[in-house]
Amino acid sequence: MMAGQPYEDQVDVTGQVLEADVRQRKFQLWIDDRTTAHVSFTEDQESVVTTALKEHRFVRLRARGQGKFSSQGRLQRIISVQSFDLIRGDELSFAASAPAIEDVLKSLAKEVPDEEWAALPEDLTDNLDHYLYGGQEE
Repeated sequence: MMAGQPYEDQVDVTGQVLEADVRQRKFQLWIDDRTTAHVSFTEDQESVVTTALKEHRFVRLRARGQGKFSSQGRLQRIISVQSFDLIRGDELSFAASAPAIEDVLKSLAKEVPDEEWAALPEDLTDNLDHYLYGGQEE
């Protein structure tokens, strides 16, 4: 590959299908809010693509294959698809080793000096809205 030239490489990306042209068998895969890749699909792949479109709020489409990249390394289009996989919202990955939110909050609370905790109003939990938003004038 020469510097400054577009190139092809393996691609494995996941994104949303927000529009598709079934007649021309093309769609855009929205990888994030600013990045899209143009993708062509076969008649055999139409069902998975239209399902990803119909259920775009809850489903992501994972595409693996060969991609064409700009000279800056930005994916422009997927030129051949090895496979499509639907990833439903309940299947979206997360780090199983990540600490529970309660543990994170306890850790953060330990960083607050005792004198700061002592300075909080005694009725804070009973009147949280008042302390957050202020009292209402009548």
